[in-house]
Amino acid sequence: MDKDRTKYLGGSDINRLVNGNEDDWHQLWAEKTGRAEAEDLTDNLPVQIGITTEPLNIWWFSKNYDFKVKEQQWKEMNYEGIPAGGTLDGIIEGEHTFVECKHTYDSNRMVDVAERYMPQIQWYCFLSNLDGCYLSVIFGNRRWEATYIKKNFAYIEEIKLLAKKFWQSVVTDVTPVVDDKPILTIDDIELNDMVARDASQDNHFITLADEYIEFEQPARQFERAKKELKEIVKPNERKVYTDKLIINRDKRGSLRFTIPTIKENTK
Repeated sequence: MDKDRTKYLGGSDINRLVNGNEDDWHQLWAEKTGRAEAEDLTDNLPVQIGITTEPLNIWWFSKNYDFKVKEQQWKEMNYEGIPAGGTLDGIIEGEHTFVECKHTYDSNRMVDVAERYMPQIQWYCFLSNLDGCYLSVIFGNRRWEATYIKKNFAYIEEIKLLAKKFWQSVVTDVTPVVDDKPILTIDDIELNDMVARDASQDNHFITLADEYIEFEQPARQFERAKKELKEIVKPNERKVYTDKLIINRDKRGSLRFTIPTIKENTK
């Protein structure tokens, strides 16, 4: 559905505010104040592929989740003087949630798609007063995934503050200044009921991580040498030995390694 995008803040606008720099804010401000035309996406292939594949995406999502999805719905409100709007790709009947469809390149990761579009998704949760969103993504032409993203009130409060700050610059016709913009993280937002945690302040985790990194390569070399040593032992040999290493075959046929000076056995 066609809307005059200069008259409201939509989901893609919120993405630009959260993910963009000062130049992005200035460009969006110029568009909202009529100083510049919004980018013409008619010849933008990725955008057009996403639009074209959206019905397929909805159908495939419905087929895999056994949900009935209603068609696109426009949501709008006036939030403290901010005309806010957005089009939900589909409403899931009986689930108090909606579907957001995306198409991306084959090697992309779901968590990266979710992070990129999280401002838009949470904005739509705010507008619709729904509990969450199923992000349905087609990767290239071989892979499809969907993840449930829960509504996050703390994240929504942050993007509302950014929206208020930006829209005030539109109303007053003053070039926006991007300062003290928060760095938003999706760590606390549930994706399929799971969150992420930054362990950079967890000393025990850091110590173990350092040990893991230090010994990962030697461990790989150990497993490779062990495998090749086993292959060297012939089926009719009960023992192969040197003064550095002894390999014995036990009664069950398993090979046991012993370092004479350490007397350590491993299977």
